[in-house]
Formats: sequence, C-alpha cells, structure tokens
Amino acid sequence: MGVMKPSPSHEILIQLNRARRGAPGGLVTLDRSGTILSADERACEVLGASAVGSRLAALVPVLAEHPAWVEAVASLGSGLVELEPGASTVQAVAFAPEGEALLVALLVAPLSEVAFQATPAVVLVVNERGDIVEANERALQVFRATGQHPLGRAMAELIPNPLVMTTVRATLSGALGPEVVHIDWERPEGRRVYELRSTRVGKLCVLKLVDVTDARALAAERERLLEAVHQSQKLDAIGQLASGVAHDMNNVLAVVQTCAGALRDDVKEPLHKADAEQILLAAQRARDLLHQLLAFARKTPTRTERFDAIEMAREAASLVTRLLPANVRLSLRLPPEACEVTGDRSQLQQALINISLHARDAMPHGGTIHVSARFDERRVTFSVQDTGEGMPGDVLQRAFEPFFSTKKRGSGTGLGLSMAYTSLRAHRGDIRLESTPGRGTRVTMWLPREWTPAQDDLELSPQGQRRGIALVVDDDEATRKVLARFLVKLGYVVHPASSGEEAVSLLQGGLHPSLVVCDLVMPGLGGAETMARLKTLEPTADVIVTSGFLDEFSIDGGFAGAKAVLRKPFSMDEVAEAVSRVKS
Repeated sequence: MGVMKPSPSHEILIQLNRARRGAPGGLVTLDRSGTILSADERACEVLGASAVGSRLAALVPVLAEHPAWVEAVASLGSGLVELEPGASTVQAVAFAPEGEALLVALLVAPLSEVAFQATPAVVLVVNERGDIVEANERALQVFRATGQHPLGRAMAELIPNPLVMTTVRATLSGALGPEVVHIDWERPEGRRVYELRSTRVGKLCVLKLVDVTDARALAAERERLLEAVHQSQKLDAIGQLASGVAHDMNNVLAVVQTCAGALRDDVKEPLHKADAEQILLAAQRARDLLHQLLAFARKTPTRTERFDAIEMAREAASLVTRLLPANVRLSLRLPPEACEVTGDRSQLQQALINISLHARDAMPHGGTIHVSARFDERRVTFSVQDTGEGMPGDVLQRAFEPFFSTKKRGSGTGLGLSMAYTSLRAHRGDIRLESTPGRGTRVTMWLPREWTPAQDDLELSPQGQRRGIALVVDDDEATRKVLARFLVKLGYVVHPASSGEEAVSLLQGGLHPSLVVCDLVMPGLGGAETMARLKTLEPTADVIVTSGFLDEFSIDGGFAGAKAVLRKPFSMDEVAEAVSRVKS
C-alpha cells in the first residue's frame, strides 16, 4: 500500500473528525473513479486489508446513495457526508482534494455504539419526562412493524404496560437497582412476554427488553415432562411398595378368615355368630382391596388373550348402567365393526368401568356420561366424558396418584384412576385427562390393536377350508361363545352380535354372512323381526334358529326363512348336523 505524507488537508480532516461524534476510522486517497489509491493502517482495519484497489462505494455501499458524495468524487470537492446510524460501521466521511486525488477521512462508530446497535435485544434510552431519546436498530425494527418511530415519543404510548414507566421512575429515583421484571407486550403477532432490565446513566434510564416468550414456553414444557417422569417414577415406587404389602397382608388375612369362619361355625350364641360374620365381611373387603393393590402393582397384563375391544366396551357400559342413579344417563356411541386387540380383557374392562364410575361421582346433581370409541389400523381410542363439575388444576395434577381422592372419607379408595393408568401403560397404551372447572372432564385412552384375525390360530374344519362368514345372534354371552367356537371348528369366520339391533347394524355396515344362527327370544328386537330384516339385507344367507322354548311347528308358524332348528342345550354334533342340513 502507498505511504501517506502529512499535508494541510490532513490537518483539516483530522480536526473535522474530532468535531464529530464517533471515532477516527483512518484516511484513504481516491482517484476520480472512487478507487482507493492508498490507505493508512487504521483504514485497512476498518475496510479490510485488501482495500487498496477497490472502490470505496463498494466497501461502504450506502455512500453510493448520497448525491453529495457522487459529485465530490467526480469534482474532487470537499465536504462531509453523514450516514444513517446502523447502516454501516462507517458513520460519516469527510473529504478534501489533495492534488489530483481526493483525501477521505473515515468516521466510525465507537465499540460501545457498535455493541448498542448489534445487540438482538430492544434497547431504549428514556429521559426523566418518559420520552425515548435513543433506540438501537432492533428497537427501530420492532416499532417499524407497527408503523411507529420511537424517537421523541412517550414510552407510555409505545408500550402501554404501566409496569414499564414504573420501572423507569424507580430506576431514575434510585429506588430500583439493576433488577429484572417481566412484562406482557401486545404485538401484531400476539401477546409476548419480555424480560425488562433497567440501568441509570446520569439523568437517563436505559431499558433492555428481551423476548422470552418462546424460552418460557420451552421451560414450561420441560417442567411438564420432568413432572411426568417424576409422577411415573412415583407410581412405580408406590406399586412396588403396594405389591410387597399386599402379599404380606394376604397371609395375615388368610389366618383371620380361617379363624373367623371356624368361630362362626362353632359358636352357638347368635350375637357371637353375628360378630364372626362381621369379621368375615371385613376380611372380604380387605381382600378385595388387596386384589386392587396387586393389580395396580403389576407391570404387565396378568392374562393375555385376543378379544373384541368394542364388545368389551359394550359390556362395560352395560355394567355401569346398572350402577347409575336415576339422574345420570349414559350415552354410548360405538362402531358396529369388531376391533380385536391383545391383552388382559378383565383389566382393560375394569379400567373403563373405573373411569365411568369416576365420571358418575363427578355429577352429584345429575348429568350425562358420553362413552365413545373409534379405531384405525394402529390403535383403538376410547373416550369417557362427563358433564360434571370438572377438576381444578391442583386436583388434575394428582388425579392418577394412588389413594388420592377428593371424596368423603370412606367413600372411595382413590385407586380407580391409578389402576386405569397402570392397566393402559401395561398394555403399551396411554391415558390422558382434560378438565375445566364447571365444564366437566374428558378421559381419553389409547390401546394398540392387533390386525391378525382371532380366528387364524383356531382349529379349522377337517378339510382345512374356510366355509365363509357366520353371524351368531344371541343375547346370552356364554351361548354366543359356545356357538362361535363350534362354528370356527367347522371352518367359519364368526361375527357375534348380542342383540337383533347389533346384527342389523353389522349387515348395514357391510357384513355379508353366508350363515346366520339367531336366537328366537331376545329383548328389544326379537328373533322374528331380526330374521325378517336380515333376510331383506342378505337374502342368500342360510338361517338356523336357536331357542329353549321352540316347539315342533314354530318354523311353519312364521319362520319360513329358517332352514334348521337348534334346541338349547345343544352339542357340537347337533350344530354340525344343522349346518350340514342347511348347506346340503
């Protein structure tokens, strides 16, 4: 690079630089095209080591926007061009002719000014009257988004949160040190939370505002996850403790029950017999409670089987209905199709019952329990929603804790929801509570389902061939299961229905059975009407009638659509004979 010699122009520019706000940024000489011919050491630090040979307007692009600069370069004139704060490290250029060259002095922002402009926080300087006298580039960007310019404006107008001006006054009076407060600020993108720090500098207050909305949301989510882990660990620990206590207490209760039974049988005094009966009843209640504890402590289902989750839910709803008071109604919405899952049927059904009864207890003045289900290829989802009082946040957080209950002493064990939680997790499922005080509670349960049909591993007919689809319609569960087992052995894929209404719904949903085995006497839609509707929907299906009250002439009397009769009780051979008769 060229070596620059002192000249009168140097002295003029140096004095001019000193008169301006900022720090010297070095000297350069330019030709008439604006190309740098030479630069001193400081200028090379500001513009870069390879500055010589480059056009100054290329290194400081905002210069090209000033007509005074363009004219000065062309005419080798003198003057000063000030640049917009924050637009460049160079804040101003002073220039004067030096022979056939233009001598240029650079004025740069001091390091403190660079830091002030570069910080990502909003920085505002406020005077004693509450007016903004200085703002950094980030602050200008924030206010530009709402079409505002902060300089000279009252702080209370731009940020109407009263806590801001309270902080300013307290800082300027010395009543508040460099403390941190949090404020809400309504922005175009929504309500944001800002961390506000204040510092007194002479008679000015410097405010630094940092947007912490996302950070706080992330921290809250992290806290929620940690609390969930803590809750899971706590449930595991209580489960282990419950398991040990339950096993030990079983041995104690065995002695109590044995001795109380012996006393009841041996004593003749009625009063003593009654006392022994009370001991036995109390021991029985304690045994039931221990069974609940053991079920809670288990980490895996006790018995695994394939079953229809929709049918399981329907049976659970039937049991719950019997336990509801007159002012509580149960609304059931279940899909007509079967949904097979693998797991402990008893545990999962008990979980559904416990949650439904919890919903009942949440409606002391009456209401409706909505039970629904849906499923896809991966999982089945149950929902139980009540119209009760709802739960406050502190109760909601503890709802799954064992023995936690808001009921009166003696009204419940506090194990219902915790057992439901344990059962669902043991089946690789999950459970979630949502509640709002005054608006009720919704419990959602997810359970992974199995695609493989339950009939695949059952014994087929001797020929090993599928005969088609059979529909078994009977309101008695034991009869349905026996018939289904027999028909599976004969080669059918069986779909059970517990009522005439369900059978009709299955056919309307797309089921096409080749064989229908229907009970004659059922509540609701009776056997005669059921068969009439089924024959309308599937005219080619063969029908077998079953009943314990059927006489020899009932078929001719009104069931001409049936081709065979099965009298209860029946054997496997009788079922096979009836199927053979209708298919021959």
